[in-house]
Amino acid sequence: MTPGDVGRRQFLAAAGSAAVAVAGAACSSPSTDKRSAGERVSFPEGFTFGLATSAFATFLGSDPILMGGTEEQRERWLGRIASDGILFAYGATEPGAGSDLGAMTSTAVPVEVDGRPAYRINARKQWISNGGIADACTILALAPGGPSWFIVEKGAPGFVAALPED
Repeated sequence: MTPGDVGRRQFLAAAGSAAVAVAGAACSSPSTDKRSAGERVSFPEGFTFGLATSAFATFLGSDPILMGGTEEQRERWLGRIASDGILFAYGATEPGAGSDLGAMTSTAVPVEVDGRPAYRINARKQWISNGGIADACTILALAPGGPSWFIVEKGAPGFVAALPED
């Protein structure tokens, strides 16, 4: 991580903490009111459109945790966004399907790892804001019980972020 990355993360942590507080206090639906929350947040000078996009991609990526995660998941991941400035990505769109989630081909198969239940995800996603820089991603895949969101941390075995598309 370069000094620029450290500064960017500290900056995003500060902006993210402010926006999370505003979104939590002022929005009735976190996933639909982010734009209006962003309009109410006064970001610090120097907060560029790129940084704003990265911050809001993190909020989008954390929505599945906020709306459907366990209390433990919310404390762990949302707390790290506010305290550590971690970045999230939201992996739903796929090559050949785009945002048509009915055409999604990603799968999640139950497995056991070290005696604990887990899932093996087979997915290829594209057009993912923060995809190459995120610390964690929420990935949508078809599980035995239907479409489900999974939290995948950067560095997980088999998880690869491709170069950005032009």
